[in-house]
Amino acid sequence: MYKKGQAALEFLTTYGWAFLVILVMIGALAYFGVLNPENFVSDSCSLGGAHYRCEEANIVNNVVTLRLVNSQTDPINFVSINITDPRDAAVNTVNILGVALTDGGADGVLAATATENIGVSIAGFVTPLTIGDKVRLDIDILYTKGATGLQQRIDGSITATVQG
Repeated sequence: MYKKGQAALEFLTTYGWAFLVILVMIGALAYFGVLNPENFVSDSCSLGGAHYRCEEANIVNNVVTLRLVNSQTDPINFVSINITDPRDAAVNTVNILGVALTDGGADGVLAATATENIGVSIAGFVTPLTIGDKVRLDIDILYTKGATGLQQRIDGSITATVQG
């Protein structure tokens, strides 16, 4: 009768130590950042809408640079580009009027079937962006298309690693 109890105790002790070792290993992996999901998420930039694309984005020195593509036959005129950090409790938006395109296009106009880089300063965020962190920012672009003058909106998001 006692031999069964001893066998059960030895079984529980042996596997208990193994379970404890596994927990310590998982804790060490989490501590050193191996299990951090940010390491497995790639940088991306996406916009809702079939005719306008964001090919890439990066964040360097509190400036978000977007590479936007206009596949329409009409140019678009930017009214504003709002970039919001959803980590902040308060609404924290950078509103850019008269956006200048960095590839030599006319100020605030993305020409028909063109690709341009747009730099947007985001220095006004409440939560500072730390170099090396992976952040997700929301984009809201207000624009007019062609000569109609009617304002339209594109929403999207950026996931990027903050660079110095």
